Amino acid sequence: MEAARYSMLCALVLVAGLVSAIGLISPADAATFSVIHSFCTVPTGCVDGEVPVGTLVMDQAGNLYGTTLFVGAQGNGVVFELTPVPGENKWKERVLYNFCAVNNCADGTGPVGALIVDTLGNLYGTTSDGGSANNKGTIFELSPIAGTNRWSETVLYSFCSNDSACTDGSHPAAGLTYHGAAAGAAYDGTSTLYGTAATGGRYASGTAFTFRPSKHGGWVERPIYAFCAERREACADGSSPNTRLLVGSTGTLYGTTADGGANEAGTVFKLTSNSGSELWSLTVLHSFCSMPQCADGQYPSSAVVMDNAGNLFGATTSGGNGASCPDVGICGTIYTVSPNGGESVVYNFCSKADCRDGSDPIGDLAANGTSIFGTTFGTRVINSQDLYGDNLFELTGLTLNVLHAFCRGELVCLEGRGQQGVIVDGAGNVFGVSPYGGAGRRGNVFEWSP
Repeated sequence: MEAARYSMLCALVLVAGLVSAIGLISPADAATFSVIHSFCTVPTGCVDGEVPVGTLVMDQAGNLYGTTLFVGAQGNGVVFELTPVPGENKWKERVLYNFCAVNNCADGTGPVGALIVDTLGNLYGTTSDGGSANNKGTIFELSPIAGTNRWSETVLYSFCSNDSACTDGSHPAAGLTYHGAAAGAAYDGTSTLYGTAATGGRYASGTAFTFRPSKHGGWVERPIYAFCAERREACADGSSPNTRLLVGSTGTLYGTTADGGANEAGTVFKLTSNSGSELWSLTVLHSFCSMPQCADGQYPSSAVVMDNAGNLFGATTSGGNGASCPDVGICGTIYTVSPNGGESVVYNFCSKADCRDGSDPIGDLAANGTSIFGTTFGTRVINSQDLYGDNLFELTGLTLNVLHAFCRGELVCLEGRGQQGVIVDGAGNVFGVSPYGGAGRRGNVFEWSP
């Protein structure tokens, strides 16, 4: 069962002031789209990595960092850096670390989820597999080596290290976060980190955990909630947490599960600390597919973001009732949930003729002022021809704006396919990754500039 759930989760990773009446307009003529790196194009093979996944992160100097799931010098994924070249309209990529560089992949393999960067420039992330315990994944730190151009990796934690039942969790798939991350502050390197593991835990359905430096040296991981605790109700509290947590201003954690809930279609939840206890209390804010034909959405596919009023926004890869959706309930939604529960659909994808607005939103959303940016994995039909284009979109007030339509009619798809979420910098530039397509057919990093 654990292996099946993890396989399903990996498939999800690799695939993918607002109101409900939203129109469609054309992007501004001045906007530009560019591929800033195509993987697997170097003559010596895919040493730069293959299949980039997870949301990018940008440091204070404007450098981008991300991960690829596969290949690199050791064949098991890399952490890469993209640096803008001064005076030129291009970026330079270099690999900071190749995973499985030590015996039995004790350093981890298959990095997934977003990285975080601290005030000293160190990077932190998770791998879905590997580690010195039971090949159930790791938490790692990458640090620049002073006076050199090299980086060193330290495994801070190997999952499933406490017992054979993996009560601490296994196969983390969403990366880490911290208080202040939502506001764009760099990690201070010492405060508590938060994350989820897709499997393991007391009920073998995943965990939420804290991770903090110990007073005695090293780091300590503690599960704060084991999902599927309500097993008699078919995991009504959710199972298989699959997206990065959001830390609210009061320390409350918000997230989603890929499965479980009252209708076994995923949940939005919040976790609240209990004074004097290591375990936190979970409240299900919404169980998806609560409406006929899942009009409220089904299978959440992005981390949630929060507006100034405390409302949460996210995407589901299925559900909804877009008028042009070939089959009811398969095209996806953007939804909002109030801090105390109560969900409504902000937008139904495939609402426009020929699904020109896109369908199947996949990957993290990015909030920037009054706008939300994201990507869709599929656009069904254009001019009565079946095409496999994806969209980069922006939601602002009453408008759904398709900023860029990927690969319309292109068999090779040099712009990339299967976009996996975006970030937005202070100038409004949008950055994201495509795990498929590109000049090397192994994925891209792209930039859209207004």
